[in-house]
Amino acid sequence: MSSLNSLSKEDNSASLEKQILPEMARQKRLFSFLLPSTLPPLPTDQERKPYPAGVQFSSIPYHQWVPAFISRIFFWWVVPLLKTGYVRTIFPNDLYYLEHSLKVEALADKFKTIYQKEVDKRASPDEPMKLTTFMKPLFKTIGVYYFYAIGFKIIFDCGTTLAPLLTKELIKYVSLKSVGIEPGIGKGVGYALGASFLIIVPGICLNHSLYYSTLCGQVLYSVLNKMVLEKSFRLDGVAQHNYPIAKINSMLGTDLSRLELAFTFSPFMMTIPVTMAIAITLLIINIGVSALAGLGMFFLCLVIVFSAIPLIIKIRIKIMGSTDKRVSHIKELANYLKFVKFYSWENSYFSSLTNARTTEMKYTFRMHAIRNSLSAVAVSTPALSSMLAFVVAHAVSRDRTPAEIFSSLSLFNVLSMVVFLLPMCLFLSADALLGLKRVCNFLVAPEAHLYDEQETLKTDVALQAKNGTFYWETFENEDDTIAIDHKTTENNKAFSRLKNINLEVKKGEFLVITGLIGT
Repeated sequence: MSSLNSLSKEDNSASLEKQILPEMARQKRLFSFLLPSTLPPLPTDQERKPYPAGVQFSSIPYHQWVPAFISRIFFWWVVPLLKTGYVRTIFPNDLYYLEHSLKVEALADKFKTIYQKEVDKRASPDEPMKLTTFMKPLFKTIGVYYFYAIGFKIIFDCGTTLAPLLTKELIKYVSLKSVGIEPGIGKGVGYALGASFLIIVPGICLNHSLYYSTLCGQVLYSVLNKMVLEKSFRLDGVAQHNYPIAKINSMLGTDLSRLELAFTFSPFMMTIPVTMAIAITLLIINIGVSALAGLGMFFLCLVIVFSAIPLIIKIRIKIMGSTDKRVSHIKELANYLKFVKFYSWENSYFSSLTNARTTEMKYTFRMHAIRNSLSAVAVSTPALSSMLAFVVAHAVSRDRTPAEIFSSLSLFNVLSMVVFLLPMCLFLSADALLGLKRVCNFLVAPEAHLYDEQETLKTDVALQAKNGTFYWETFENEDDTIAIDHKTTENNKAFSRLKNINLEVKKGEFLVITGLIGT
């Protein structure tokens, strides 16, 4: 038997190698001749390395702190994966493994613990969960990573906004050199090095901000995905009616994706006041009160953008309702296609699907028209505001130096990024807010009561029911959400139940349960 087992294992490994080896063939790419001809070996489970960005410095030897720090700063830990992927196909064993603190199971347990504490603080179980209360476990789950993203983004904004100051001094230095005045070569070198520093460091910080914000979005998506899936198996009859499979799939596929994207770009919106404060202050210092004319148009654009957000939220709610209805029809049609064909209901289903899709597309077109209009206003506002400010500055005083003009133009370009990013972040936040409300209401939906009481059965009995009562909710109007009160529907004919069921099924016994029509 041992020899047969060994032979079967060898056959399995051989077949596995035959499946993997064709994909592990060397890839022919443009710069493949610069790399070694030998393929990188496929690591075993024991040879896999931990995810570098998730390893604590306390677990790293002291002499490796500096290389590990530099590797994290410049993302050099990605190079081995890029090199391997350029030569051959990457397999799961080529990837780094995650520490326990970064795994979905650990993060979900952390979220459940914090979330349950917030749920227990409610005055009554029927009290609806507030969105602010639901946000606390989310932010505590992602922890310090979100603040890392905001911190790095603030450094990037400060460096980008303060760079025109060095540009201004560098232009002054060049202007003096052009008229024969020698201010000293040391100042010019210092200004050039400072300008280069304010380009490199903010660029690195921007990449780290994107990395940590993306990590936060992925963490929240994974945790809430797991929570929604687990909750879907514990719903009672009323909750299953209120949240059919189509709506749960919509939450998993659409709402959580929007939430992930919103958290990825939320640090950009959180740090906008810092950029605006520095840029406006420097503009007033450079060109005086003339900058207020351009800033007035800038703030007018922001008012228009903010005023359109409630309208977009209303349209998005209508789109979500139409999408859920369309997906529900498609799921129903896919599950009961035989009955639809048998009873010739094709025209009815086609009409329902067409109406749902037409309504969805009508509101989607309206929402995108508003978004694109606001984006056009946001893109054109910086050019118009800067032009207006310079026209007013020229009318007030004609003694402006090139250093003041070009540095002010750079500051208006910085504000242009604010106007460009702010509408996008607001639109993403509005979509994420609606999706988060749906997920929050779903997680506090009533659950079915599970009984853990066990009774020892006879040795030949597999299933036994004594005085059992079984009921299931029925709904007269399937388009509306109906809450069923079991006490008040005792004598309702629409409410079906079985009473006083005594049943005993022995082991090996063949049992068939059928209805009146044989189903």
